[in-house]
Amino acid sequence: MPTRKNAVRSTGWKTDFLVGFPDGLFLLYFTTHVLAAHVNVQYFYNIHLWIWLGFSLLVGISSFFTNRGAGSLHEETMTEVEKGRLKRLELTDQLIGDIQQGMADDAEQWETTLKNEQVQRVPFVMGAAIRSAIATAFSFLLGGYLPLWSYLANENFGQAGRQSTYILLVATVVFALIKATLTQQKALPVVLRTLLTAVGIILGSWLLGYFLPI
Repeated sequence: MPTRKNAVRSTGWKTDFLVGFPDGLFLLYFTTHVLAAHVNVQYFYNIHLWIWLGFSLLVGISSFFTNRGAGSLHEETMTEVEKGRLKRLELTDQLIGDIQQGMADDAEQWETTLKNEQVQRVPFVMGAAIRSAIATAFSFLLGGYLPLWSYLANENFGQAGRQSTYILLVATVVFALIKATLTQQKALPVVLRTLLTAVGIILGSWLLGYFLPI
């Protein structure tokens, strides 16, 4: 008998945007700054086109499988097939019993977490999962385009890199304000945390680009 699929209900496009946009923004900024001084212009464009499109596809696929959810109940019991596999590994009955109890405890903790966080689970819908995957991938493309744009507009990568940094900082602040609004959090802590992430990426990309042996 097929198991009915459930999905943890998200806020739709809001969640897709909050996941996809910063991933694209930070990843493309990092890779452009690391590689800008080490490869020729055409290779730089080619590799970042593949990074931009390829990772957007991966992010979309990841979003789809995340939205597939799990069975109608968290797996809290061990099937006879699973038990047989464990016995073939020569595990003792006591150890198998401990594993079963651990599964039950995990299931109970999961259900308690969903209840405490007031998370709603809804039946899995293929169309909704596909739309979520597309929205997440598009958000990634949008975020990734911002730091990449300055390199597309200017083949002087020194100038393009500085402009890309300004774009990153502005986009980070705007994104943090949007995130604070969508998640109903105080704006200042969200902005500071997100800016701290951006500064870490700026420093990390500079250090890696400086010492990269290419």
